[in-house]
Order: sequence, then C-alpha cells, then structure tokens
Amino acid sequence: MADPPEGAQTTLSLTLPLSMQAPATARRAVTQAGAGLGSTALDNVCLLVSELVTNAVRHADLEADDSVDLEVVVYDERVRVEVFDSGPGFVPATPTPNPDEPSGWGLLIVDRVADRWGVSTGPGTRVWFELDLRPV
Repeated sequence: MADPPEGAQTTLSLTLPLSMQAPATARRAVTQAGAGLGSTALDNVCLLVSELVTNAVRHADLEADDSVDLEVVVYDERVRVEVFDSGPGFVPATPTPNPDEPSGWGLLIVDRVADRWGVSTGPGTRVWFELDLRPV
C-alpha cells in the first residue's frame, strides 16, 4: 500500500510466505498494529484474519513459493482487512459447514462476526471484511 487511504489512522501491509505459520504471523502483526483498538474489536479482527489467511494457505491452490498478502486499515469508525492470493478464486456461497467436521467453519465465522465481507477475483483472489468500531 503506497499511501494510507484518506482518514486512516493505522495501516498494515504484510506479505506472508505460504506456510501453516502464516496465520500466527498475521495475528501477531495485527495485534501490534491494532494496539489502539478495544480488546473485543482486536480479538475479532485477529480471529477473522486468522480464518482468511488459513483459507488462502489451505485452499487457494498456490505453489510453495507463492505468498499471501494482508492489508489492514483502521479508520475512526471501522477496520477494513483484505487478504490477497494469486489463486483462481471462488464464488462465495452461504457457508454451511458439517457440524461433525472440525474444519470448514472459516467463512461462516467471517459471515457471523464481520459487519460486511466479500470476494473479488481476477487476477487472483481478494477476500475482504469490515468491522464497525463501536464505542467502548
């Protein structure tokens, strides 16, 4: 991200190597960048970042030397997060995970916790979400 968007208080841009450690690395970076957020908002952002980075690592059909990009922008009234990968993308559907399976819950969690979210494709895939910041 070259210049912070107008009205942004904090921005974070991070390129994560494709590994199962990427979600933890992303959470640590978000925790540092979002230190001024309330604890509930920060916990929610970290949870959703972890879910989206994990999905990119596990499901984007990337090559071992590919990476996942994370952008976080904190405004006065909201946080916007984008996770980008060079994979072929997907069409989001209503998440319906199997209650007997331990995985498959990521997009349902994003759908329930985020105030808004979506997917942009071509080239690559950008999954984004926004959380409104509520007074503490």
